[in-house]
Amino acid sequence: MYRKMRRFKQKLTENECIELLKQTKRGVLSLIGDEGYPYGIPINHWFCEKKWQTIFSWS
Repeated sequence: MYRKMRRFKQKLTENECIELLKQTKRGVLSLIGDEGYPYGIPINHWFCEKKWQTIFSWS
């Protein structure tokens, strides 16, 4: 169902992903639109390690 990651040498481990979520509060959600044009949405996030949940917000 998913395509193989092209730049697999840059893939993060699960632990690295968790640390990144815990240490940062902001990021960019990058998407491809209907016409194939890429765009990004700045987002804030909060990671709850106890519940293993990530809460996203944007405006």
